[in-house]
Amino acid sequence: MFVITLLLISLSAAKYALADFHYQRAKATYDHLDIAKLKYARELDQIVDTLDQSLRFRRNSADALDFKANLLYQSWWLSPDGQYLQDSQLLQKALLLHEEAQTHRKGWAFSAARMALIYSHQAELDANFHRWFIESHRLGLYETTIARSLMVVGLQNWQKLSESQQSLTMDFIRVSIEQKANSAQSMIILLDNYGKREVVCRTLPITPRKLGVCDGLDDDARPDRFNSSS
Repeated sequence: MFVITLLLISLSAAKYALADFHYQRAKATYDHLDIAKLKYARELDQIVDTLDQSLRFRRNSADALDFKANLLYQSWWLSPDGQYLQDSQLLQKALLLHEEAQTHRKGWAFSAARMALIYSHQAELDANFHRWFIESHRLGLYETTIARSLMVVGLQNWQKLSESQQSLTMDFIRVSIEQKANSAQSMIILLDNYGKREVVCRTLPITPRKLGVCDGLDDDARPDRFNSSS
């Protein structure tokens, strides 16, 4: 019995080691890519195949499941197989992988944010989008990449958002402005692209970084105007 137990432990350890080997190989390959210069989805196929090898040895790896889902999303972006979630096999597969990852690692902010992003690719935003948009806010509001990503999702879908969802978007904008990783100029360009800089400067609390984002606006829209009149 003891020998059998040791054998089972050894086999389990070997499976974990092989799963980690393939996962790290996939990650290293991905890290060497210049994502901004990718042109074809097939450039990601080898990494997906390597992750599949990892998942064969350890199916409950939330990291590998989320990683593969993210690669499928990027593949959809490079070669859309349907504009909306209901038309896209890649988006549907990515969503299922994120959902599976959630069963193994509940409350993970990055999974929640990716699911909100995928559910945003619908002609009409539904309850699933609302759920994961809220979860992303609850779990990852102060994570730099999550705040910026969900800010963009909110800005892109502004006209479709409910009042409460617009309020969450303003929170993501507020946090993104204050993050050192986001320069004032990058925030100006982003907010101007969606015509939201003036409303942001009128609405959000005044901070030094926000004043930098609002620089150059007409006097009526500048937040420091309200300081001088108070």
